[in-house]
Amino acid sequence: MANQIEIAKLHYEISQMRAQLFQHKKWGSEPELDNDAWRGQAKSTHDDIRRHMQLAYTNVQDETEQLMRAIEIETRRLQTTIASCQIVIDTKQQSLQTLKAAK
Repeated sequence: MANQIEIAKLHYEISQMRAQLFQHKKWGSEPELDNDAWRGQAKSTHDDIRRHMQLAYTNVQDETEQLMRAIEIETRRLQTTIASCQIVIDTKQQSLQTLKAAK
């Protein structure tokens, strides 16, 4: 249950970060100067920086989503392992009680 709460919290935080990222991404793609002001090397350098920023934002988002999927898969695997261990424990306790009752 605590894992599910933590996962929900992380999903919320990622959603908040995506909203902030969208605002920053929008700001990064809108020049403050009009097209006539951007010429030559300065325009090329600025456009290169923007492309690199956009690529970095996209990569971070993709990597974060992959990590979240991996965490969810691992959480389910661990929950299955815990349930399996609990069944073994319950079975052994039942066997122990049966042996004690037989004495």
